[in-house]
Amino acid sequence: MRRRLSVLVMAGALMWSSGAAILAQDQNNPDVLRKELAETMSQLKAAQDRKNELANEYEKLKAQMATMQKQLDDANRALAENAERTYAIRAQHAAWNAFLDRDPRLRTRWEIFLETPIADLTTTTAGDWLLATPTLPSLFDASAHATTAPATAPAASTAPAGPIPHEPPPTTQPAATTTTAPASHDK
Repeated sequence: MRRRLSVLVMAGALMWSSGAAILAQDQNNPDVLRKELAETMSQLKAAQDRKNELANEYEKLKAQMATMQKQLDDANRALAENAERTYAIRAQHAAWNAFLDRDPRLRTRWEIFLETPIADLTTTTAGDWLLATPTLPSLFDASAHATTAPATAPAASTAPAGPIPHEPPPTTQPAATTTTAPASHDK
């Protein structure tokens, strides 16, 4: 037991002597403390300056992002308008092709028109279009029909000398007899 007590006393003495040395090291020189304070203050000021720089960069990037978002919105709006226009043009083109498919002669004339330069489509003398639709003779045009005889002359035949263009030739079938039904009068 004495042995244990002596070991404890020695351990306590050792700790007490080393503790005093540790306490003596904590009491620093005021110049060293001022130097460390100045260094810490300069680091804090540098960190604050960097924080301010980052805040300014953030604001610039935020403004730039707003500008880019506005440009993106404008581009999307223009894209939508162009999509509407191209849809309308494609629909009109499809309708035009469907119209041309109804008449092969018209399609052929259209293809000739597209392949021929404008200067070649007009004739030089009258300025008429080369691809103009041919005019059909009119029923009301006096030059297309035989002239009527004067009233004092004997009556001429009412049948034309030749067939009228674009009309079927007269048939030689006997005239059909028509019967008229008596008119009924409701009173």
